[in-house]
Amino acid sequence: MLNNKIRDRLIHLPVATLTMPTWMLNVECVAIKIGTQQCSAESSSIAHRETMKLSELDADSHYPAHYPPRDFMMSGSAVVRSQADALARLVEQQKSETEVDKYLRSNSALLGACMNFTRFGHQGTWVISQQMVRPPLTATQAGMKPDYIIGGRSSEGFLWMVVELKGVDQPLFVQKGRRLALSSYANQGLCQLLEYVQYCNSAQSYLREQLRLTDFSNPKGLLLIGRQKEIDSDPRRQALRRQINAAFSGQIEIRSYDALVRSNHTSHVEE
Repeated sequence: MLNNKIRDRLIHLPVATLTMPTWMLNVECVAIKIGTQQCSAESSSIAHRETMKLSELDADSHYPAHYPPRDFMMSGSAVVRSQADALARLVEQQKSETEVDKYLRSNSALLGACMNFTRFGHQGTWVISQQMVRPPLTATQAGMKPDYIIGGRSSEGFLWMVVELKGVDQPLFVQKGRRLALSSYANQGLCQLLEYVQYCNSAQSYLREQLRLTDFSNPKGLLLIGRQKEIDSDPRRQALRRQINAAFSGQIEIRSYDALVRSNHTSHVEE
């Protein structure tokens, strides 16, 4: 409690005495403005550092020795609009599996967009094409060479994905009487993908140590096949694909080529 005499003095002081001088108000406003600008600058700096991580990795002097081979890394600016548009045209024209695969091998950064289907890749993406993971064992037991192995890094670590390509022009489902069934193309692709994923799981140490695929473990599988319009045209097909993906608990996923096109159109850079 204030002493009564002091309180009375304060009450009867002239208003001007109790008012903060103009120069002090100006200083305080400037301080607030500077503080706000500093906060904004700090936020921008954090965002800038995040976007710079990928570009810094492009320089060999910054490339961490424990990362996967530098040759497999896709630059953050590796995909330009013309590449994404060319892929979209191939898909729209429903070109054969061979033609699409040939284009993707020449422009493998386009497959880096598969990481957009996950929470990984914003701190680096690696695409390995046609890598032999197991040599032929016998005359009747072929070797294993997945179409692609794709890796992505985030603050959570690395995630690896085995990708199997089937044709843009090949359906996921076929109608058999009143029932839907997987097409022979999808069935073959899924069986092949499951075999690749199972083997890669059993050979994790080889893939980590010999192929230098950092933290390779528990890879996911991705089957690219057909067009989205096949699914969108029939609620039964939508539900069935959703159930198939759910049955694999995220370890195996089926996507259309349209999904890959969309993913690239959201992540390309202008030329």
